[in-house]
Amino acid sequence: MSVEAIPVSWLVNIGSRLMCYYPKTGKKKAVKSCCVPRGDWELHAVRRLSVKEISTYQSALMKEKKAMFTSGVDTDDATIEPSSPVLS
Repeated sequence: MSVEAIPVSWLVNIGSRLMCYYPKTGKKKAVKSCCVPRGDWELHAVRRLSVKEISTYQSALMKEKKAMFTSGVDTDDATIEPSSPVLS
């Protein structure tokens, strides 16, 4: 399992599951440019850790690092218990 910052446009609800389209290659470029998911991207079950808008790539990377150690990234509390990551 891992934690990844991704554009919200990559998220989709399928039934009762939150899923994410994810590129096989070129992830960093795809995230930075917020590119539209392509037909050859894989779908992964995910858990969203932030409901707040994250406006810059740099901010997303900071939240990504925080998410490795917390159950959510919308709080400033650094004592949150670790939880399961976003992508499997």
